[in-house]
Amino acid sequence: MVEPADDLRRLEEYHQELTGKAAPDQASGLRNGYLPDDPGALVEAGVRCIPLIESETTAIVAAALDRLQAVIFKLKLGRETPETRRAVERFQQLIDEKAKAGNRDTLYGFLVIAGLLVVIGGIIAYIVRMVWR
Repeated sequence: MVEPADDLRRLEEYHQELTGKAAPDQASGLRNGYLPDDPGALVEAGVRCIPLIESETTAIVAAALDRLQAVIFKLKLGRETPETRRAVERFQQLIDEKAKAGNRDTLYGFLVIAGLLVVIGGIIAYIVRMVWR
């Protein structure tokens, strides 16, 4: 069995290795990288995903969300403690908030496009009416 201190050390090494990589490699490393077995180290792995979720690189955000989902899954498989339960709830809340924000942004995009189409339609109707007079 792996000691919690070893899991934390390996997690630290893993994140140090990730910081030196380019965005596509970093995203791939996030998705397929090391996940500790110790619940405390797993919570730390989830916490380290939070700043990556706010990244400006879409691939890194998606990979961080996938990694956070994997952390949640692994925490749910293990023995539940008050700390892990709180972490799972908070991580799930973060994923849900990000999904809502994405859906909201998509809706606003459609509304802007629809508004532009209405304005263009109005301009075309005005021009047609002026030409047919």
